[in-house]
Amino acid sequence: MTHSNLPKFSNTDQAFQHLSNRELSRAVALFSLLGKPWLVSTGSALAKLALALRIPVGWAVRPTVYAQFCGGESIVDSEGTIAKLAEHGVRTILDYSAEGQTDESDLDHTCSEVLATIQAADGDARHAFAVFKVSGLSSNALLEKVGQCLRGEAELTSEEHAAWERVQARVRTLCEATHQAGGRIMVDAEESWIQDAIDAVAEDMMSDYNRDKVVVFNTVQMYRHDRLAYLKAMAA
Repeated sequence: MTHSNLPKFSNTDQAFQHLSNRELSRAVALFSLLGKPWLVSTGSALAKLALALRIPVGWAVRPTVYAQFCGGESIVDSEGTIAKLAEHGVRTILDYSAEGQTDESDLDHTCSEVLATIQAADGDARHAFAVFKVSGLSSNALLEKVGQCLRGEAELTSEEHAAWERVQARVRTLCEATHQAGGRIMVDAEESWIQDAIDAVAEDMMSDYNRDKVVVFNTVQMYRHDRLAYLKAMAA
């Protein structure tokens, strides 16, 4: 894509043409409320309390915050949003959102769910990328420890080393599936204190799968002061 045919992100007519006036009004109202810190803090506290007390809150969240930021609760449930966006020339990235897990069975489940999004996008031109967070496949504590090891600040125990090998195997499963499907997959950037480990595994996958064409993409958070130097080093 050349500079001349880059999309104009300031063109709101084009960006929001798939939304009805009602949907736009709902979005304006929602973002206006989210712009009030006291309301966000109060709402978050009440939501956590309701969940702790097993009080249903889905009826309030689903048509408001969830509807604004999520395409659906499952791949099948997202089909309407996928089709609607495709009608307006917008391709979809199916993003299974799960992170902060520590149990190995939960991490394996997340890997299976992401794998399902890769399979769903296989051969479907409406999808642009697959994507995943490494923190969905590993505990954050392990990612932080691996980063410390990469900087020469610590060493992994035998148990941690085995756990890290399982994390790398999960990542490889996703990249291999994407490669076999002829697709593309992004490794989502995350918090700075776990990013070194994420970069390391992403670079390994890029080295293995990007030989004939680009399959694996790392992502860079450019608001970080050190990321421009990292990007230049990667491009060198």
